[in-house]
Amino acid sequence: MKVIKGIKGKCRRCIRLTLVRKGLKGNPTLNNITNMTDELVPQYADMIITSQPDFVHVKGFTSIGYARKRMGHDKMPWFYEVKDYAKKILKELNEKDSKEWKILTDDERSCVVVIGKSKKEMKIRKP
Repeated sequence: MKVIKGIKGKCRRCIRLTLVRKGLKGNPTLNNITNMTDELVPQYADMIITSQPDFVHVKGFTSIGYARKRMGHDKMPWFYEVKDYAKKILKELNEKDSKEWKILTDDERSCVVVIGKSKKEMKIRKP
């Protein structure tokens, strides 16, 4: 995380959090595995504060390709779940760091929410 902070100004820096929800069926060993718990929100915020990225992609896991052999579609969070969890991280960031963090954009089709401090750094236009 400190390496990411150290390359500020040399390139755009992004952290991607790929969220996986609890499963409903499939592999019983994997059903209870999730990284979307309230207990993890402060840890995600600390990681983001330490690395000071330009952007944070909060994205839902997608069960495609080889990933289907490990986890099924029931582990894929819905967009509203991803957005709600991103808002929890955002709230924690603004309480711990500064009030500058905000949701810059989101895309339901890609199941992603982008958090950052400044929209001027973004060169992507939303359709």
